[in-house]
Amino acid sequence: MKAFRTALFSVAIAATGAVVASPTTVYASGGPVILDGTDSGFHGQVDSSGAISGQWIYTQKAYENLINGVSQTYANSSNGRIAVIGATAVSSKPASNNCGAAAYWAAQNMASPVPIDFYDGATAINSFFDNVQGGTTRPLLIHIVDGICSTNKMSALELNAVNNRANDIAIHVNRGGALLSNTGTHINGAVNYGWLTTLFPDLTATQSGCSGSSLSLTDAGISAFPSLTNSDMAGAWHNCFVSSSSPFPLDVLASQNGHAVIIGGAAVTLPSTVSATASSASLEVGQEVCLTATVEVGNPLAPFSGALVAFTISGANTDITLSNETTNTEGNTPNSCFTGTATGTDTVTITATNPDTNDSLGEATVTIEWSPPSATIPGAPASIAADPGDGEAVITWTAPTDDGGAVITIYTVTSSPGDRYCTWTSGPLSCTVTGLTNGTEYTFIVTASNAAGEGPATSGVQGTPASRPGAPASIAADLGDGEAVITWTAPTDDGGSVITSYTVTSSPGDTDCTWTSGPLSCTVTGLTNGTEYTFFVTATNAFGTSDPSSTESGTPLSPPGVPRSMSVETGIDTITLVWDVPAATGGSDITDYVIEYSVDGSNWLVLEDGVSTATTTTVTGLNNNVDHIFRVAAVNAIGTGPSTQLDTGMMELVLPSTGASSRALPFAIAGLALGAYFALLTSARRRVLRHHDN
Repeated sequence: MKAFRTALFSVAIAATGAVVASPTTVYASGGPVILDGTDSGFHGQVDSSGAISGQWIYTQKAYENLINGVSQTYANSSNGRIAVIGATAVSSKPASNNCGAAAYWAAQNMASPVPIDFYDGATAINSFFDNVQGGTTRPLLIHIVDGICSTNKMSALELNAVNNRANDIAIHVNRGGALLSNTGTHINGAVNYGWLTTLFPDLTATQSGCSGSSLSLTDAGISAFPSLTNSDMAGAWHNCFVSSSSPFPLDVLASQNGHAVIIGGAAVTLPSTVSATASSASLEVGQEVCLTATVEVGNPLAPFSGALVAFTISGANTDITLSNETTNTEGNTPNSCFTGTATGTDTVTITATNPDTNDSLGEATVTIEWSPPSATIPGAPASIAADPGDGEAVITWTAPTDDGGAVITIYTVTSSPGDRYCTWTSGPLSCTVTGLTNGTEYTFIVTASNAAGEGPATSGVQGTPASRPGAPASIAADLGDGEAVITWTAPTDDGGSVITSYTVTSSPGDTDCTWTSGPLSCTVTGLTNGTEYTFFVTATNAFGTSDPSSTESGTPLSPPGVPRSMSVETGIDTITLVWDVPAATGGSDITDYVIEYSVDGSNWLVLEDGVSTATTTTVTGLNNNVDHIFRVAAVNAIGTGPSTQLDTGMMELVLPSTGASSRALPFAIAGLALGAYFALLTSARRRVLRHHDN
């Protein structure tokens, strides 16, 4: 066959989708074709016996030749029927000048009659070609009738519908199906053979200078359709085909005076393309559209398995990306689906590539119009929860069970009091409400919105934002014996949460104490007297621990300990006491010693010796032969070592008589807790006397 020129095809809108052919040409050896400019439907009749005459015989033999020329492969896959386009069936007889009757009785007079179907009206024609395109209807032969008959003929509306299905006519022929067309007669309001002009822009049907009453088969016509004769085609004709290309795009089968009146061939291929369909060409935002592509090559046109198909969206939803797909054994891709989120127009470009050679197999485009949705508002979100923080709350929820039939695009979280809010547009279902007042309980609700509007709110969930507290204030330290009593006042900001504890920390040593209830006071123990300490306080609530307070410093002190290594020397009416400083001064220097004496152990008198840090003193003016008991206590800035009880560790001494020599009597006082006491008891006198006697 001849090679055909590539052509850009028109858009055909299917009942369930949009189909746009690409300008890619697929060449193969297709089915048999007869295209004529005769008035065959007008010039013929059927008598009362059912016998036909005139050019209706030409239609009968055209049917037989075309069907006989269909390959066995396509015949086996077809429905075995003739599809007549543009007329209704007329089975009554006699009849004449009726396009539907001509087709019906031509089929009945075939040597082997074939069932015949009729598709009249633009709606029926479009539905038929939708099924041809989808492969659900595969007729043996399509017959497109003319418009010259007096009745039951092709109308302008019907011819316009046919002209818009050029690609589907090509699909039928390239699969191997037969085609007969008589639409050369002028029909007002439509382009004669407009569908053929779409496929071959330089091939047109015209009435200009085209008129006659007889035709002669060419060698190509005799070869292609041997049962046809010149007499079969005798009758008026008023249209012919002209082309600016050379050689002629299709074989000339019959002519008169150089006019190509009948064209076609035994195995014609019409240009075809990769095709694509969408589940709908017009949708609402929030609805889903699914696209599929079909790639076919060969003779008859057969599926191309393994083609790599890419989908590119431009327009309203250009931000959506679809994955590449591979055609299956039927030449089809699986559904590539997406949901429109914006109104407007999308153009989806579908490109097919041979993965083995990287050659293009064609391109198709699908146009989809997105209108505002008629969906209802969504239901209320569920499972709302609040996680409050410092002046904010993180709110989480789950999607409503009913999205109203449209994609939920926004969730809004609102707080009360204050009407603070936040909005969600993507990501995990979570939103943070800020600008809240710590310590205030808030109620939070969530609503969902789709293109139809905002839905009802969730039930409320409560939460109280809070933070760790501020630092305590007015810290003060009251130092004591190895300890410090620390006081403070509460922070001005508790962070919105009850303060559950305070911690007092000392340095050095990091000794601390913890307050949990009562007056704001805490005693740090275990301190070393005489060491200066720094103290600070922190407050703790459910959200953490505050910064430290300002610091306060101090040194713990106590009264001094017991004087050590005491001894006594006696003289005439005198006694000299000697001792060492206490091992523990209480953290403060010794400022004095208090000396007390008693003659009965119950009534004590303070020796008026002034203030002195000396560790010896001489007591004079004592009565000889009278028992005296002495005790000494150390004094520092904190105070005087407290009195203590006398015990068996005390010593007694009676001063010697006048003129007796004095002797030293060392002794020690042990086990006294708070003071140093010197007791001169009678037993000591007896020991001294015995000593002196020695």
